[in-house]
Amino acid sequence: MWYSPSDVYRPFTTRLATRLGLPLLAIDYRLAPEHAAPAAVDDAVAALRWIKAHGPNGESAPARNIVLVGDSAGGGLALAALAALHAEEVAAGPAGAVAAAAAWPAAVVTFSAWTDLASSLPSYTSRAYDAANGRGDPLFSHGDPAAEIAASVDGAKPYVGGLDWLDPRASPLHTPAAALRRLPPTLMLVGDVPPQQSRERGALSPLPWIALPFAFCHLPLPLALGL
Repeated sequence: MWYSPSDVYRPFTTRLATRLGLPLLAIDYRLAPEHAAPAAVDDAVAALRWIKAHGPNGESAPARNIVLVGDSAGGGLALAALAALHAEEVAAGPAGAVAAAAAWPAAVVTFSAWTDLASSLPSYTSRAYDAANGRGDPLFSHGDPAAEIAASVDGAKPYVGGLDWLDPRASPLHTPAAALRRLPPTLMLVGDVPPQQSRERGALSPLPWIALPFAFCHLPLPLALGL
């Protein structure tokens, strides 16, 4: 999450590494409002390059052994970092494309990824909280979708900074089709009720997603909370 240092996620990352039996690097990327985008994206890309060069034992790690994982805004950051890597490849041209490609991970996993910081997708309205029927998301939608959308956008402003809201480094929902086709195998996990559902599903709407090695898992809420 763009407002949480790695120590906040230490219980989760420790549990994940223990269950998988794998080394895990949790980075303290620069945070808003002191450091607006693309600072966090640049740090995520730098971390991918560092782990590729050094690995868990101080030696170069094969790309096939690297998996990029992010939760919530960190999930969006993971996808934004790959969009930035693709932009670097394009800018580098054929001569520099090999070096730029070296930082790509073998796979990506996101948990409730925040892909649309402009909150332009319909789930804030369609998933509005209904206390009488116990439906919707009480955390994000307090019965007033318009106010929730405004609050979400206001909360994201310090992070977006001077970037365009449609810049994929801010909102990976708007990643170009060519960059989407460049993604490695991707797994997106989402719980039963969050408004992020359509934020994530919205990222699936461009046609290129259809041809990707991609899985979208919609989990029942109790299971999602237990991850």
